[in-house]
Amino acid sequence: MEHAGAFSAARLLHQRVLNFETRTLGPQHPNTLTSRNHLANALFGMGEPTEAIHLLRQTLEDRSRLLGTEHPDTLTSRHDLACALDGMGRHAEALALLRRNLPDRARVLGLMHPHTLASRLSLGLALDGVGEHAEAARLHRQTLDDRIRVLGIEHPDTLTSRHNLAGALARMGKQEEAIRLLRQTLASRVRMLGPEHPHTVRTRDDLQTASAAWRAARRRQIWLRRSRR
Repeated sequence: MEHAGAFSAARLLHQRVLNFETRTLGPQHPNTLTSRNHLANALFGMGEPTEAIHLLRQTLEDRSRLLGTEHPDTLTSRHDLACALDGMGRHAEALALLRRNLPDRARVLGLMHPHTLASRLSLGLALDGVGEHAEAARLHRQTLDDRIRVLGIEHPDTLTSRHNLAGALARMGKQEEAIRLLRQTLASRVRMLGPEHPHTVRTRDDLQTASAAWRAARRRQIWLRRSRR
């Protein structure tokens, strides 16, 4: 509820700023387009994906025309649109955008720039969503290693990468490694964010799910061994 309230307040603020900048700077000014992109992300966070995707797509088209297809702001719009589409289950369209955006960000911003690492993470999530768990795990592991090196072992973004790697591994059936990573992430998130933070709760829930799957697999193995005697 508190999370939804934060998005609602952000939406109101971004809408006011967008209205003001549209009047004073014009609808195609770079600052106006930035405000429109912020509003779209707030709308998506509030559960209004249709309007959010419409605004994100419009902003991407405007930024591509005015700033160029490889301007950092254009790459941000493409990334945000892809993430919104992926969140709505439109994985194929999201993957096409993310596969284009990752090399563009690496070339324009550098391989270790936080936005480049965010693009790699988002591509991993989209691949995981379409069942390409091994490739997703490879990208998440690479992003985790890079974030540890750049940001440190307990930075929130590093913890997100470790959690996402664990999820991909669990879906591959590699429950033991997934459980180990989730336990590490849970301990760090409790310490850094608190036991009731949404990210902590999500990690705790995923750890319980992975542990239950591992116990079920162990029971099946024991039953199979006994049935063969």
